Amino acid sequence: MTASRTKTIFARLLAGSVVIGVVAASPAIAQTTNNAPGAAAARTEAPKARPWMNTALSADARVDLLLKEMTLDEKLQLTFGYFATNADWLKTPVKNWVYPKDGLPASAGIVPGIPRLGIPNQWQTDAGVGVASQRGPTPRLRTSLPSGIATAATWNPELAQAGGAMIGREAFLSGFNVQLAGGMNLTREPRNGRNFEYGGEDPLLAGVITGHEIKGIQSQHVVSTMKHYAFNGQETNRNNIDHKIGEQAARQSDLLAFEIANEVGQPGSVMCSYNRVNGHYACENDWLLNKVLKRDWGFKGYVMSDWGATHSTSEAANAGLDQQSGWAFDRSAYFADALREAVNNGHVSEARATDMARRVLWGMFSVGAFDTVVNGDQATKIDYSAHAAVTRGCRGGHRPSQEHRRATADREDGEVDPADRCACRCRGAVGRWIEPGLFA
Repeated sequence: MTASRTKTIFARLLAGSVVIGVVAASPAIAQTTNNAPGAAAARTEAPKARPWMNTALSADARVDLLLKEMTLDEKLQLTFGYFATNADWLKTPVKNWVYPKDGLPASAGIVPGIPRLGIPNQWQTDAGVGVASQRGPTPRLRTSLPSGIATAATWNPELAQAGGAMIGREAFLSGFNVQLAGGMNLTREPRNGRNFEYGGEDPLLAGVITGHEIKGIQSQHVVSTMKHYAFNGQETNRNNIDHKIGEQAARQSDLLAFEIANEVGQPGSVMCSYNRVNGHYACENDWLLNKVLKRDWGFKGYVMSDWGATHSTSEAANAGLDQQSGWAFDRSAYFADALREAVNNGHVSEARATDMARRVLWGMFSVGAFDTVVNGDQATKIDYSAHAAVTRGCRGGHRPSQEHRRATADREDGEVDPADRCACRCRGAVGRWIEPGLFA
């Protein structure tokens, strides 16, 4: 090697070392890829126009228009809900739960809306037989329907729909636009503490009756859930029991009931249950949520968790859960900062995050929750007399009152009154020992 050649190579190496030295001396730049980004500063400017408020458009078209204006952070906001009842037992050093802003007292929960885009809060209330209050000194006094299994025993879809419309109306006038109704788990365990809430053991009857109740609730611009999806057949050990069942048996029993109710009622939301199904929690069960519900049945709405039924972030989101409900019942706020981090890291795609928001918005648009917006507690407008007539609609042999007839005035002239039809069917189902007025 010549001296000049050696000098050239040495010069190049020296130049490289200088460059390396300069780089090493530069200030370190933090690696943030694997850290959850903070919530983006909330946008405050409202768009000049809101084309998604055009009621002549389909719910799908309106959702598409609205999503174009939403930031990722705004989309993710729709996936996380808070328990809205003062509950000191939820306050721990880890959870640090606080009562949510704008929550309605003693209610099931709230999902904050986005005012700049006209997205209303989702105010949630229990349950399937009427507007309920959490335990407290001033409960809401609202009309109660008979138990779900008693309504199913009428074999009367029209009456079930009238009952749904009645409790939906009371929910709306109480300031709620989401009602956690539509319970329909089949009676598998006679000791189940919530059998009264459901529609019995027959999939066809339970599906038709519950589907009509959902349809009635949503006629009042209130999203109804369909729950508890699926195979939540007992309360004992409900948080860890594993319901093992083959696909054919599943689709011909509980899933058949849910499928029928979905076709009849077109619910805006489905609530997944606490239990496991074939090894996986129902709220992170790809087969139940993605394959059966969303793919096979074409469900367009959103899947919300039961209160305390969320167990993960990426796994749950990718398996089909769209909204974590009732924080702080769960161990962690899985769909808050953790979900933002998962999207940032690519563990949950941004397309999936958009789909989650899309489904929530579709549920709200489909019932008119954007167009007929709840306006706080207006309980003074509730016609309790007419509503009492609806809830007394199935009293064997008793003619309906004028209040009942007013409450069911949407039927065609000349159609047999639901209470009359119910009376006949109750006699036929129970037998010759039935006495008028026997059932409450």
